[in-house]
Amino acid sequence: MGFGLDLTETEPEKVGKGGEILPVGMYHTQIVEIDEWAKDGNTFVVKHECLAGPHQGKTISDYMSKSAKAQPRIVQLGVVTGLFTMQDVNGWKAQGYSPDIPWRNIIGRQCVIEVEEREHNNKTSLRVGFWVLSVDDERAANVPKNDVMLRRFKAMIGQGDGGGQAPAPAPQQSGQPQTSGPANGAAGGNGSNDDLFS
Repeated sequence: MGFGLDLTETEPEKVGKGGEILPVGMYHTQIVEIDEWAKDGNTFVVKHECLAGPHQGKTISDYMSKSAKAQPRIVQLGVVTGLFTMQDVNGWKAQGYSPDIPWRNIIGRQCVIEVEEREHNNKTSLRVGFWVLSVDDERAANVPKNDVMLRRFKAMIGQGDGGGQAPAPAPQQSGQPQTSGPANGAAGGNGSNDDLFS
């Protein structure tokens, strides 16, 4: 005997597209999944899903090293998605404070990425470019956007029609960060002692 289909969460336009790798180009994306402890805890993996254009629904995962030298790239991702601001980063660095960021809260946030080809060991693969951009960055002005999803994102981070700044995790007196503003995913830190801003 067969089973009935529950189509309440099915988006027909995405059927057959999800999971396909994004080709070279620039895309308006939403972060749909993360792994904070990949590859023995040395890699932060962020999965992006394209929200607009002919490749809507396709995904690509960004593998970011958690070494001190590479962490400016992780900081950039937090800033452009509104998880925290450069003012927060400058304040933390001035205090010599290394916050334990609730990275699960980045799920559902949006940015613009560039997918590029890279060669390594005589093999060519598709990778997310070194820097990501905010959805309002003028360099991303010509990138197709999903207006409905973009409005939802700006409402989520408190920008409305573009005004204001996103709330950021603020350190408590105890030295532990406190999550303020809307959260997607589980709040709280990951217990890492990585120095994000050294």
